[in-house]
Amino acid sequence: MSVENTKTIDGLAYDEENKRICLMLADNLDWSNEYGHLKLLQDKLNTYAYYIQSGQYKKQYSDKEITSALIEIYFKYDISKTVEKFLQTAQDSFGQAGILIECHIEG
Repeated sequence: MSVENTKTIDGLAYDEENKRICLMLADNLDWSNEYGHLKLLQDKLNTYAYYIQSGQYKKQYSDKEITSALIEIYFKYDISKTVEKFLQTAQDSFGQAGILIECHIEG
């Protein structure tokens, strides 16, 4: 999967210790077209938010107690200050719905 597939969830797991669902987002694109890349990332994050808020995860985890959600974004390339600002704005918005965003740079 990839950030380019904006309508799919790249990975999903249940964190027993924290009683939360964990969604993985794989971002393999470089930042040569930052605006276009950010648009894809925004669309993908919105798909994840809808998935969480609509309760679609309950199909897989109907027997689990779920108190929150975590979206882990794995970037292949370093992110700029603009991207950091975008992610902070997204976290501020998603946090109101009990969704945490964590970022990891793989490259």
